[in-house]
Amino acid sequence: MTAHQASLIEKLNAAKIESSFNGRFLNCKVAITSSGKIKWQKFSFVFDSAADCQGSRLAWRSLKGAYSEHLANDASDIIVAHSEEIARQPIEG
Repeated sequence: MTAHQASLIEKLNAAKIESSFNGRFLNCKVAITSSGKIKWQKFSFVFDSAADCQGSRLAWRSLKGAYSEHLANDASDIIVAHSEEIARQPIEG
C-alpha cells in the first residue's frame, strides 16, 4: 500500500467509512444501525491510478444497501478532495 492510499483510508476511517484497496478497487462499507441490527452498506470505487489515488469512479454495480448511494457520495467527496491535494504536490524526479 502506498502512502497516498494509507492517507486516504485514514481519512475515510475518520468519517466512519471502512475501506481497503484491492488492486485498482477501493472497497468501502459503512455500518448502519436500524432497530438494534447492524446493516452494512457497501460500495466500491475504481481508480485509473490506484497508487496515487487519481481518476476515481464509483462502480455502480457495487452499491449494496438502501443508503449506499448517499454514503458513496460522501466518500466520493473525501476521495476527490484527497486526489486534488495530491495533484497540487510538486513532481519529484
